[in-house]
Amino acid sequence: MEMSFRVIADSGEPMDAHLDIEGDEFIFHSRGGAKGRASARNIDYGPALRLLLTRIQAAGARVEGAWLDTEEVRHLPLEARVILERDEFQARPEEQFRLMSGRMQIFQRPPGSRRGGSRVKKVRIRVGQKARGADLEGILGVRWTAGREQRLPAHDLNKVTATHIRNAVERLRRDPASAPGFGPAREYEVVVDEETRLPPKAVFGLAASDALGFSVEPADFSGGAASICHRLLEAAGYPVVAARKPRVPLMLEDDLAIVDEAWDGWINALTGEARSLGSGLLWMDAHSVIFSPRPSDKRADRTDIHLGGFRHDLSVTISAPLKGADANGLSAIARDASGRRVLIRQGWLRGRPEVRGEQFRRLTGLTPVEVTGGTAPTVREWYIVADLDKASDEIAASTADFVLRCMEARAAAKAGSGVPAPSSPPLTAGEETGGTFTRKAVTQPEAEVHRIHGEVWLRLQDLLKSPGPRLSKLRHQAGYEVDGVIAGAEGRILLEIKTGRSAADVYEGVGQLMLYSSMLGLHDHRKVLLLAFEPSATLVEATRSCGVELYSYAWTKTDDGIEVDLPNGFLAICGSDR
Repeated sequence: MEMSFRVIADSGEPMDAHLDIEGDEFIFHSRGGAKGRASARNIDYGPALRLLLTRIQAAGARVEGAWLDTEEVRHLPLEARVILERDEFQARPEEQFRLMSGRMQIFQRPPGSRRGGSRVKKVRIRVGQKARGADLEGILGVRWTAGREQRLPAHDLNKVTATHIRNAVERLRRDPASAPGFGPAREYEVVVDEETRLPPKAVFGLAASDALGFSVEPADFSGGAASICHRLLEAAGYPVVAARKPRVPLMLEDDLAIVDEAWDGWINALTGEARSLGSGLLWMDAHSVIFSPRPSDKRADRTDIHLGGFRHDLSVTISAPLKGADANGLSAIARDASGRRVLIRQGWLRGRPEVRGEQFRRLTGLTPVEVTGGTAPTVREWYIVADLDKASDEIAASTADFVLRCMEARAAAKAGSGVPAPSSPPLTAGEETGGTFTRKAVTQPEAEVHRIHGEVWLRLQDLLKSPGPRLSKLRHQAGYEVDGVIAGAEGRILLEIKTGRSAADVYEGVGQLMLYSSMLGLHDHRKVLLLAFEPSATLVEATRSCGVELYSYAWTKTDDGIEVDLPNGFLAICGSDR
């Protein structure tokens, strides 16, 4: 009898990966679509299949056959669709996965073609040499599909308030068993006081159950870094920190084929959690991070990932490793003691200013990990970007957390600050200035240049004077400033002003709004980007799809200076009637 099962991760959480069991064989279903779309299915294909192969070997059993099982090839005999040969049955699970993936991709590809082919197809795998009494369901660690399959949407999770969270904390303090189904803290802990630390998922699960009126289970929401769970816990005044555990060194992976496979899996996890904004840009809605894949200039057929912003001084690039166990590269793939693959990056942000060493640790708040293997002329400090054997949404969340911390460090270093205090209250900043300044002669004649940015700010301030809403500037203790915070007619507004309308202006402005809302605790503010003149329709739509409202102003030069015309729609949400 054929039955549908779902793969369960080592943490006890269901993965988005499904299979059927037929006797000694299981049929692992293909991946399709992007996460968050109606067509998405089996998003955790790669991590789940590697996990299944590892569990088979750990149980003393072994793979005795693997074949493609898609509709298009079922008419072929089994021997014509083999993706794992007999002499490969004893190979390591990671090697088995690599071989199977590569053969899926080239199966029936036209001769001479180097393009096309899926690595995430439906496959049939036979398992033999099982111990007496062992069933395939138990070996694979799967659960019969039942109940809710999808995680709760963000608009439901955002109904959890600080009061719900405080009540949940008190319940768990009084009775640690009051959240059945939730395990102990694994990766992270909620800091209640010097003596008490609690599992974040248990706290949030209890709080969400109270807020929504039904029992919320671990599988209903993500508890990874940069998740809604962590954000709301911290907004309620409870820091979420890495769980205290003994430090075990990571080992650099020396097999380049495995490094490349892990790297591709990381990119697939990010792109699966994102949607296209056009022009090669991708947007992760759940984490408010923009990124763009770019061909590596050091290795053919490899892709680097540029994350966080258009400006290099507010972003981070994670480059494809050049070789196995490369201790000289900025990024690498390593393994922990259990064999789990981890993407790591050096704590070094190049550019002006450069951030590295003790300054990187201090400004990001991250802790370096011990890494062995490989050789390098100097001691390197490595930091974990993501555990690549987790579900794709958790990989994306961990990557986003690393990127945002790097952006904060760049901003703090550029401002010349000492120690940034991400949770510290913002300070009032000085007002903008208008007028002109003199551009000294270098290769062009000396000239007067108008301060357009300041003129826009002063015009807005004039329109929003008392008794109407007041425009103010905020400054983080690290030194960088927000263009404006407005007590608008329908809520508070976080404003960023640009003096251009190019893709670079939009990309930079959106990134700054996301960063500043996080750094200054302004998550409840409407994000508004004010551009000089109207940008292209494509940029307008892309900006709005990121949750940022876009308005354009115009300016003209007069005998008296600069005249700024602000749009009526923007002034209306600010509460001004001119």
